[in-house]
Amino acid sequence: MEFHWDSFLSALIAGLHAIPQSLIMVIGPFFLCTVIGLAIVALRLFQVPVLPQIIQIVLTVQKGIPLYLFIVFGHVLYMLCFNPVASALHLSVRVGDVNIMYFAVFILSWAFIPMFTEMYWGAVLSVPKGQYEAGYAAGLTRWQVIHRLVLPQMVPAVIPNLTNMLIGLLKASALTYLVGVMDVMNSALQPVMQSYNLVEAYVASALIYWGIALIIEWCMAGCLHVLGRYRA
Repeated sequence: MEFHWDSFLSALIAGLHAIPQSLIMVIGPFFLCTVIGLAIVALRLFQVPVLPQIIQIVLTVQKGIPLYLFIVFGHVLYMLCFNPVASALHLSVRVGDVNIMYFAVFILSWAFIPMFTEMYWGAVLSVPKGQYEAGYAAGLTRWQVIHRLVLPQMVPAVIPNLTNMLIGLLKASALTYLVGVMDVMNSALQPVMQSYNLVEAYVASALIYWGIALIIEWCMAGCLHVLGRYRA
């Protein structure tokens, strides 16, 4: 089978132009999952009654749903429920007025919350209990122990798993073509649809994803080198 370099270059250029959209679908869910995941971890850490157990049940059920199904089913609900909810809230906006990118960021965030939560909780558990006891013995409050002792040691512990999670988000963003988002892969396929040179587009997409993944690993390795000094 002949490899068409002209199709490959066209797909590569189109895919490169879509990098910002794919990065939004990595960075957006990362921040949302981090905020929500750390909030859930805080509920468990401060031993808030009942609520953490309910959340854990929901997250456990959610982890069993394939991402493909999560995106498709979420989009169906979004299309069916957005207009009635907007009308009930007396909003003039309709589903056609909303950029589909916002939905993609939301659904990826929702799908990855369980993994981020467990990742941060595991990092908290990696801090030795003696660190807590030493903090309390020094007269620190629980919040001061967490802020001054736990978090500085938790961050280096979480970075390796966080690297994998960010790369997982990058690869998961390719599935947003199901709802019409022009990510790297979907954009790379557009120039070759008429010629059916799909292999060239897939190779171009793979190279772009590989390059972004290498940059993520390099940046996170630098963070680990800097922050590793705080690890006990």
